[in-house]
Amino acid sequence: MAYFDLDEILATSQKVTCKADENFSEEILTLLGQGRTHDSSEHRRRQKETKVEIPFWLLEALMAKNSQFATIELPRSYKSAFRQVLEADPVTVDMNRIGPYFYLFGCKLASLSPPERAQLATSLVQTFMGRVSWVMSRAQHSKNDQRPNTLDKFECRLYDVSVASEADFSNWMENGRSAEVGRRSGSKRKFSQMTH
Repeated sequence: MAYFDLDEILATSQKVTCKADENFSEEILTLLGQGRTHDSSEHRRRQKETKVEIPFWLLEALMAKNSQFATIELPRSYKSAFRQVLEADPVTVDMNRIGPYFYLFGCKLASLSPPERAQLATSLVQTFMGRVSWVMSRAQHSKNDQRPNTLDKFECRLYDVSVASEADFSNWMENGRSAEVGRRSGSKRKFSQMTH
């Protein structure tokens, strides 16, 4: 995580459900309010089957030390059924509603190597590729600078950059190009006058 990157802090503060394995320490369960109340083999067996919700940043830090720490359950918006919806028509999906940091959080999830890592990464790329031309088109034809509220934060930045680039290009076409054409034609006249 980049130090003081607000988007990354907000994206990784989302909670994920994971299934504890034998390496999931009792202290962490206690910290999460699901610790042991008595010492027994039955409790130890149940602990292995325990599903806990944990902030992604904490899970990421714990799994950096031990990748067999827990099994991650993908959030609904990254599961196979939802990926099929994204494949069908990504433009119609309200990315802000399903997660304002959809792409950033999805990349983070894929980096922890869930069993569906390749499919998740492919889905993220295909979703972005399916939406990028729509986002750019909306930005270039924006009259009132009203950004669509269906974009995730990454797409919002892309939209804003596109609007600014379109404005710069229009300004150059109206003002800068005519001045540049005048300078070029003046240079040609001077050169032609010198040769004659």
